[in-house]
Amino acid sequence: MISALHVFPLQIAARPFDEATVFRVAHAYEQATPWQTQNPDVDTAIARFAR
Repeated sequence: MISALHVFPLQIAARPFDEATVFRVAHAYEQATPWQTQNPDVDTAIARFAR
């Protein structure tokens, strides 16, 4: 599991009306990284905030 310390924001931008470029870049990023296959540990998160 990746900790919160390893999370970083990502913004993809392109020229006006060039959404195709944004979608191509986003798709390439998803294919190159494991982010889309990971799920948060909800039980642990709930336990932390329930204290």
